[in-house]
Amino acid sequence: MRFDEALSTWLDDPSRENTATLRTAIQGAPNYVTSPDFEPAATAVQTGDYRKAFDALMGLMPAVFLSPLAHSLLARTLLGLGQEDDASREKAFARASLVTILDSGDGSLARPWIVLRITDEYDVLASLGEKSSMQVPLEDGGRLIDAITTTTGNTYHFELWRRGERVKGSAA
Repeated sequence: MRFDEALSTWLDDPSRENTATLRTAIQGAPNYVTSPDFEPAATAVQTGDYRKAFDALMGLMPAVFLSPLAHSLLARTLLGLGQEDDASREKAFARASLVTILDSGDGSLARPWIVLRITDEYDVLASLGEKSSMQVPLEDGGRLIDAITTTTGNTYHFELWRRGERVKGSAA
């Protein structure tokens, strides 16, 4: 399914099945990578060059859709451009992106949170008031897992969504 179709379906019904379809469509974007470069956009926002930030973020879409960081940066950018309604929409997408990740598991090895990119992991940690002190990649029954231990000693697990599949019956 094309990204625009998957997005429309997800907006109408953000079920687990439609979220899985949207994730697959995002990964199907020609510019999808697990570590997108948000630095140019973040720097432009910090310096008040909102047009440059907007262009940088739009250049990353749709591959960074469902990224809490991307939508947060876009909200700040749009606010800087005086587009308050659009900024509110992006804030809502940032929240929905985070909720989508948190609803995908519980952060345990048995039920890791499902992410599309590495920055999503750090967005989750920030939402929990946590900071990473160590990150270890694991493979568990064919699943690609990042185990992140925080400065408080907690360990959280994240599974990288693999295009079009959920491995070993993990939650979508």
